[in-house]
Amino acid sequence: MPTYDWIVNSSSLPWLRLKINFPYESMLKEAKKVSEYYQIKSYKKGPFADKDWSGVCLHGLSFDKTFTYFHYGYNSHDDAPYDWTEISPLCPVTKNYFKTVFPYEKYFRIKFMLLKAGGKIMPHVDDDINKLSNINVALNQPDNCMMKFSEKKELVPWEPGAAFMLNLSKEHAVFNNSNTDRYHMIIEGIGNEKFKKIVEDSYELQLGG
Repeated sequence: MPTYDWIVNSSSLPWLRLKINFPYESMLKEAKKVSEYYQIKSYKKGPFADKDWSGVCLHGLSFDKTFTYFHYGYNSHDDAPYDWTEISPLCPVTKNYFKTVFPYEKYFRIKFMLLKAGGKIMPHVDDDINKLSNINVALNQPDNCMMKFSEKKELVPWEPGAAFMLNLSKEHAVFNNSNTDRYHMIIEGIGNEKFKKIVEDSYELQLGG
């Protein structure tokens, strides 16, 4: 059976569905409750910014610092003073789950992400290292909302509560062709031994060894 290190660093998978459960319905309610705090998630400025895509940090540098550490003058994750942000007390279910249940030993950013009805995230890459990295969790998944990696013909098989490790060095895009806002979460950090076992079991389930 492939090891965790090989699956993450050498398999070159675009995604891996994780065999793990989330209290996604309660998290969705909290994601909506803090809607006033969302920041536009675009590298473009002014009239060219993608106003349909936004996010807010529950854990990170601050609720409104949704980009990677180097955008704020830090050299690495180790250098960045990550902590629970100002809005985390408004999301007690989500905060408690990640503090006490989720199998990570350290967190970088934990974000709610919103793609508005009719919105799109055009093809792009987020990393230059070919590996599985961030975890993305669907708090809801509207019909006709699609995520596709350019090298694969099929769509990522999202459903509410599904969690995937994603390879963000591969070009991907999202199109919310629905009348419902799409709420997901992004989790960055370092997994513990239990998490590594989940990844290995998930690979076995998805790829059959």
